[in-house]
Amino acid sequence: MVYRIPKVEEHRRPHPTGLAAMVAVVALAVGIWLLAGRDPGTSTGAGPETTDPASGLPYVDLDRLPDEAIDTLRLIDAGGPYPTPGDGRTYRNLEGLLPLEVEGYYSEYAVPLPADSPEVTADAADGTADGASPRRIVVGEGGEEYWTPDGFESLARIRT
Repeated sequence: MVYRIPKVEEHRRPHPTGLAAMVAVVALAVGIWLLAGRDPGTSTGAGPETTDPASGLPYVDLDRLPDEAIDTLRLIDAGGPYPTPGDGRTYRNLEGLLPLEVEGYYSEYAVPLPADSPEVTADAADGTADGASPRRIVVGEGGEEYWTPDGFESLARIRT
């Protein structure tokens, strides 16, 4: 007599596919992110923004400006009197460095050079005493303030 041994069926556990494994890893990463108190849409930067979103210009902190610029800002806040003829005149933004606005939106103010600056010393030596400073503060009607140390070769938004 021939006895047949019944065939034992193997129970195989299905292996996860590559897609299922990827979904599991992403879900785990998002879970850890949320448990860490982060919102997936927030910035993880350590400090304040470095660029003004409205103008695309870099920010300069108020405490990084020279003393003469701080003094000029105080005069602007007080409404004058200004030491330089022409202070408060319309800045026309011909360089196109600032956001486009209607004519008359921006005003400019000269920031004096320090007395010991090479430009002032050279003027005194040759007798011209021009003292024209390339440093300016530009103020928009919305209260935004900009700084140029170099006659509009560069411009930065003042962060107050």
